[in-house]
Amino acid sequence: MSQVLGIPKGQGVPYGKRKLEVLRSAAILFNERGFHNTTMDDIAARLNVTKPALYYYAKSKDELLYEIGSIALDNAKELLDRIESSNGAGIEKLKQFFLGWTQAICGEFGRCLVLTKPENLESGSRKKSKLNRREIQMRVECIFREGLKDNSIGHTVSYSVEDSVDSVDARMATMALFDLHNGIAYWFEPGSVQQGKLPATKIAEYYWKLFASGLNNYSNERQVE
Repeated sequence: MSQVLGIPKGQGVPYGKRKLEVLRSAAILFNERGFHNTTMDDIAARLNVTKPALYYYAKSKDELLYEIGSIALDNAKELLDRIESSNGAGIEKLKQFFLGWTQAICGEFGRCLVLTKPENLESGSRKKSKLNRREIQMRVECIFREGLKDNSIGHTVSYSVEDSVDSVDARMATMALFDLHNGIAYWFEPGSVQQGKLPATKIAEYYWKLFASGLNNYSNERQVE
């Protein structure tokens, strides 16, 4: 049995295993070249398969992109399922999500979710993707609110944005969290660990310290006021 880029050729190989490698190869190319600059021919060439063989796993780039994003979003939902069922304080739950999502963004599927916007998808797929993204944002916002209620996140942070530009609410903090994560996708290089750079776990810990410090500093400033 021969193997090209992790896709075993021969009988008895699970369809799901082959499909996952097709998606991973597509994600790598989308990340490196951009969605519009990548063709189905490019993906087939990377996999060393014929274009008709590739169509057995996906009929279009849109289908590939949607499934790549769905894997990343489903992983986020599963992470949130585990966190929401735990008994920790709000700040601890937020930390768990922050660390887990940072590492996901450093992966090929997570980076592709950020680097390729929903606007690249066809109408039906785009609507589903946006709904899934919104669900995740709302669930993270709920964790923020939980932390505000149990005072594990500074109680001086308000629940809603009022007239003052100095006030910060759970929704704004949630958007700041995702903006911080999205930025990682633009500079993180897969394989950089082998080059002596920080692994995803260390990046996650460092970014969390920065984010948590920002929340604490804001709370302290509001108390002084």
